[in-house]
Amino acid sequence: MASPIGVKPFFSKCGLAAIKSELLWIWLPFSLLVVLSALIQRHKPQYIYACDLSEAMLEQLRKNYTHVETILADVRDLSLPAGSIDVVFINACYPNIVDKIGAFANISRMMKPEGRIVISHPLGKGFMHSLKESIPFPLDDFPDEQESDTLLKPFGFNIENFIDEPQLYILVATKMIK
Repeated sequence: MASPIGVKPFFSKCGLAAIKSELLWIWLPFSLLVVLSALIQRHKPQYIYACDLSEAMLEQLRKNYTHVETILADVRDLSLPAGSIDVVFINACYPNIVDKIGAFANISRMMKPEGRIVISHPLGKGFMHSLKESIPFPLDDFPDEQESDTLLKPFGFNIENFIDEPQLYILVATKMIK
Protein backbone atom coordinates (compact mmCIF):
# COMPACT_ATOMS: atom_id res chain seq x y z
CA MET A 1 0.00 0.00 0.00
CA ALA A 2 1.19 3.50 -0.79
CA SER A 3 2.07 5.82 2.04
CA PRO A 4 0.13 9.07 2.38
CA ILE A 5 1.60 12.43 1.55
CA GLY A 6 3.04 14.33 4.52
CA VAL A 7 0.95 17.02 6.20
CA LYS A 8 3.12 20.01 5.17
CA PRO A 9 3.24 19.00 1.47
CA PHE A 10 -0.51 18.41 1.64
CA PHE A 11 -1.12 21.97 2.89
CA SER A 12 1.21 23.32 0.24
CA LYS A 13 -0.51 21.42 -2.57
CA CYS A 14 -3.94 22.51 -1.31
CA GLY A 15 -2.89 26.18 -1.31
CA LEU A 16 -4.03 26.74 2.27
CA ALA A 17 -1.33 29.23 3.27
CA ALA A 18 -3.53 32.20 2.34
CA ILE A 19 -6.31 31.32 4.79
CA LYS A 20 -6.86 33.94 7.50
CA SER A 21 -6.38 32.19 10.84
CA GLU A 22 -8.27 34.59 13.07
CA LEU A 23 -11.58 34.23 11.19
CA LEU A 24 -11.39 30.62 10.16
CA TRP A 25 -14.22 28.18 10.65
CA ILE A 26 -13.43 24.69 9.48
CA TRP A 27 -15.96 21.99 8.82
CA LEU A 28 -14.71 18.47 8.17
CA PRO A 29 -17.06 15.94 6.62
CA PHE A 30 -14.64 13.14 7.46
CA SER A 31 -12.22 13.16 10.37
CA LEU A 32 -8.63 12.39 9.54
CA LEU A 33 -7.05 12.99 12.93
CA VAL A 34 -3.54 13.77 11.67
CA VAL A 35 -4.82 16.43 9.29
CA LEU A 36 -7.19 17.84 11.91
CA SER A 37 -4.38 18.16 14.44
CA ALA A 38 -2.14 19.90 11.94
CA LEU A 39 -4.94 22.26 10.88
CA ILE A 40 -5.65 23.24 14.47
CA GLN A 41 -1.98 23.94 15.16
CA ARG A 42 -1.45 25.91 11.96
CA HIS A 43 -4.63 28.00 11.70
CA LYS A 44 -6.05 28.10 15.24
CA PRO A 45 -9.65 28.25 14.01
CA GLN A 46 -12.40 29.73 16.15
CA TYR A 47 -14.79 26.86 15.41
CA ILE A 48 -14.48 23.38 13.98
CA TYR A 49 -17.46 21.29 12.95
CA ALA A 50 -16.93 17.61 12.19
CA CYS A 51 -19.75 15.93 10.33
CA ASP A 52 -19.87 12.20 9.71
CA LEU A 53 -22.39 9.38 9.32
CA SER A 54 -20.38 7.20 11.71
CA GLU A 55 -21.04 7.66 15.42
CA ALA A 56 -17.91 5.59 16.13
CA MET A 57 -15.74 7.98 14.08
CA LEU A 58 -17.24 11.01 15.82
CA GLU A 59 -16.75 9.41 19.24
CA GLN A 60 -13.06 8.82 18.44
CA LEU A 61 -12.77 12.46 17.45
CA ARG A 62 -14.50 13.69 20.63
CA LYS A 63 -12.01 11.74 22.77
CA ASN A 64 -9.04 13.57 21.24
CA TYR A 65 -10.52 16.97 20.39
CA THR A 66 -13.05 18.10 22.98
CA HIS A 67 -13.45 21.56 21.43
CA VAL A 68 -14.67 20.20 18.08
CA GLU A 69 -18.43 20.24 17.61
CA THR A 70 -19.44 16.89 16.17
CA ILE A 71 -22.56 16.41 14.09
CA LEU A 72 -24.00 13.01 13.19
CA ALA A 73 -25.64 13.78 9.85
CA ASP A 74 -25.48 13.58 6.10
CA VAL A 75 -23.79 16.65 4.63
CA ARG A 76 -26.84 17.42 2.50
CA ASP A 77 -28.95 17.71 5.67
CA LEU A 78 -26.71 19.99 7.76
CA SER A 79 -28.46 23.13 8.97
CA LEU A 80 -25.51 25.37 9.80
CA PRO A 81 -26.17 29.07 9.06
CA ALA A 82 -25.92 30.30 5.48
CA GLY A 83 -22.60 31.97 4.66
CA SER A 84 -20.89 30.76 7.84
CA ILE A 85 -18.16 28.37 6.68
CA ASP A 86 -14.69 29.39 5.43
CA VAL A 87 -13.27 25.99 4.51
CA VAL A 88 -14.82 22.61 3.81
CA PHE A 89 -12.63 19.51 3.77
CA ILE A 90 -13.93 16.35 2.17
CA ASN A 91 -11.04 14.02 2.86
CA ALA A 92 -11.14 10.33 1.91
CA CYS A 93 -14.94 10.25 1.67
CA TYR A 94 -16.03 11.82 -1.64
CA PRO A 95 -16.78 8.39 -3.20
CA ASN A 96 -19.17 7.67 -0.30
CA ILE A 97 -21.34 10.77 -0.81
CA VAL A 98 -24.51 9.35 -2.35
CA ASP A 99 -26.36 12.60 -3.09
CA LYS A 100 -23.60 14.77 -4.52
CA ILE A 101 -25.99 17.39 -5.94
CA GLY A 102 -27.73 17.79 -2.56
CA ALA A 103 -24.40 17.77 -0.72
CA PHE A 104 -22.77 20.48 -2.86
CA ALA A 105 -25.92 22.60 -2.91
CA ASN A 106 -25.92 22.62 0.89
CA ILE A 107 -22.16 23.19 1.12
CA SER A 108 -22.53 26.18 -1.21
CA ARG A 109 -25.35 27.56 0.94
CA MET A 110 -23.27 27.28 4.13
CA MET A 111 -20.03 28.61 2.61
CA LYS A 112 -18.89 32.23 2.69
CA PRO A 113 -18.03 33.96 -0.61
CA GLU A 114 -14.38 33.21 -1.45
CA GLY A 115 -14.50 30.18 0.87
CA ARG A 116 -12.67 27.06 -0.22
CA ILE A 117 -13.65 23.47 -0.64
CA VAL A 118 -10.91 20.82 -0.62
CA ILE A 119 -11.73 17.35 -1.90
CA SER A 120 -8.82 15.02 -1.29
CA HIS A 121 -7.57 11.53 -0.80
CA PRO A 122 -3.95 11.05 0.34
CA LEU A 123 -3.70 7.70 -1.46
CA GLY A 124 -5.48 8.76 -4.65
CA LYS A 125 -7.64 6.94 -7.16
CA GLY A 126 -5.44 3.85 -7.18
CA PHE A 127 -6.33 3.11 -3.58
CA MET A 128 -10.02 3.64 -4.26
CA HIS A 129 -9.92 1.23 -7.20
CA SER A 130 -8.30 -1.46 -5.04
CA LEU A 131 -10.85 -0.82 -2.29
CA LYS A 132 -13.75 -1.29 -4.71
CA GLU A 133 -12.66 -4.89 -5.25
CA SER A 134 -12.96 -5.78 -1.58
CA ILE A 135 -16.05 -3.99 -0.26
CA PRO A 136 -19.70 -5.02 -0.65
CA PHE A 137 -21.12 -1.55 -1.47
CA PRO A 138 -20.60 0.79 -4.44
CA LEU A 139 -18.08 3.63 -4.42
CA ASP A 140 -17.97 6.41 -7.00
CA ASP A 141 -14.74 7.36 -8.70
CA PHE A 142 -13.12 10.69 -8.02
CA PRO A 143 -14.06 13.09 -10.82
CA ASP A 144 -11.54 14.26 -13.40
CA GLU A 145 -11.09 18.01 -13.79
CA GLN A 146 -13.82 18.46 -16.41
CA GLU A 147 -16.32 16.38 -14.40
CA SER A 148 -15.43 18.40 -11.29
CA ASP A 149 -16.04 21.67 -13.08
CA THR A 150 -19.40 20.41 -14.39
CA LEU A 151 -20.40 19.31 -10.87
CA LEU A 152 -19.22 22.38 -8.94
CA LYS A 153 -19.82 25.33 -11.31
CA PRO A 154 -23.64 25.35 -10.86
CA PHE A 155 -23.06 25.87 -7.12
CA GLY A 156 -20.77 28.85 -7.65
CA PHE A 157 -17.36 27.17 -7.36
CA ASN A 158 -14.29 27.72 -9.54
CA ILE A 159 -11.52 25.13 -9.54
CA GLU A 160 -8.26 26.70 -8.34
CA ASN A 161 -6.05 23.63 -8.06
CA PHE A 162 -6.42 20.09 -9.36
CA ILE A 163 -3.98 17.24 -8.74
CA ASP A 164 -4.81 13.74 -9.90
CA GLU A 165 -1.80 11.52 -9.38
CA PRO A 166 -1.83 7.76 -8.84
CA GLN A 167 -1.23 8.22 -5.09
CA LEU A 168 -2.72 11.66 -4.47
CA TYR A 169 -5.98 13.40 -5.34
CA ILE A 170 -6.58 17.06 -4.44
CA LEU A 171 -9.23 19.39 -5.81
CA VAL A 172 -9.43 22.92 -4.44
CA ALA A 173 -12.30 25.18 -5.49
CA THR A 174 -13.24 28.68 -4.37
CA LYS A 175 -16.78 29.97 -4.05
CA MET A 176 -17.29 32.93 -6.35
CA ILE A 177 -18.54 36.29 -5.09
CA LYS A 178 -21.99 37.00 -6.49
